[in-house]
Amino acid sequence: MAAPIAFLKASPDGQPEHYGAAMERTRLTIVDVANVVGSRPDGWWRDPVAGTRRLIELADRLPRQEESLVLVLEGEARRAAAEVDCSCGVRVLHAPGSGDDRIVTLISETVCAGDARQITVVTADRLLRLRAEGLGAGAESARAFRERLEASAQPQAGD
Repeated sequence: MAAPIAFLKASPDGQPEHYGAAMERTRLTIVDVANVVGSRPDGWWRDPVAGTRRLIELADRLPRQEESLVLVLEGEARRAAAEVDCSCGVRVLHAPGSGDDRIVTLISETVCAGDARQITVVTADRLLRLRAEGLGAGAESARAFRERLEASAQPQAGD
């Protein structure tokens, strides 16, 4: 029997810390939040923290029966995480420097730990996508991810 896989969460210094509970989810989706927020001209540049907060709130509502979701924040946008109460298991990871480098490190750590989940990186950044694919991860476009978020936020028939 395989050892339990630990969830990741951000510690105050931005480094990952592992904690409890075995994980049964089969996919790990890592989101380049700065890239996804910046992929749509919706006025986010006037208040990047608010744009990041809106994305985190949408992601927290995304149904994820088989998916673990890690949102990687960098720079000023890291303040948004302190303003959002994620209740559905979304994990926010603060990148102490480059968000892209932190994403690549997380993929490497996950693979080296023997984690067998399918890893997908959400980004519109071609170089990050190539780096992730070089480590065996797949990619989802920022546009496709936004469409998933927005579809999950729409009221369903019978709601």
